[in-house]
Amino acid sequence: MSELVRFKFKHLNENGDEAGFFSKKGSFDSQILRLDDTEIPVVAILQAQKQVNRLLLSVLDQDAELVLLAVAITSGHARALSVAINKATSARWSEMRREQLAQEGRADAFRTAECPYCLSTIDLTDRRESPQVFCPYCDTICTLGADPPPDE
Repeated sequence: MSELVRFKFKHLNENGDEAGFFSKKGSFDSQILRLDDTEIPVVAILQAQKQVNRLLLSVLDQDAELVLLAVAITSGHARALSVAINKATSARWSEMRREQLAQEGRADAFRTAECPYCLSTIDLTDRRESPQVFCPYCDTICTLGADPPPDE
């Protein structure tokens, strides 16, 4: 089990401003993202993006409809949280893809790489072999096997 990431956050209003006076508690344990009383399983999260202290989440609801959720991180590190979420969700989605390909009899086509910048799992299935890959989690093109630049 991964380390528990704790943070405080505020919901955003329709203008993107922090709503309310008091921050709420949140946590992420690599399986569940907890935002106060709301629990979002890792399999429902497609991607997390950090913009300054804002965390932008692409989530699938119970009807498999895309929902965008944004919160302001008021205590804790938004970057560390987005990296932890993307690392866990990308690994889970890749595992689901591997299982799907195995059921189709195409398990040998499954290929992944780890992004050296954000540590997310990049699904390379059905992509041509290349030393460079694009990471959709951190919007970075990287060369596999090369050292990443120093942390931002």
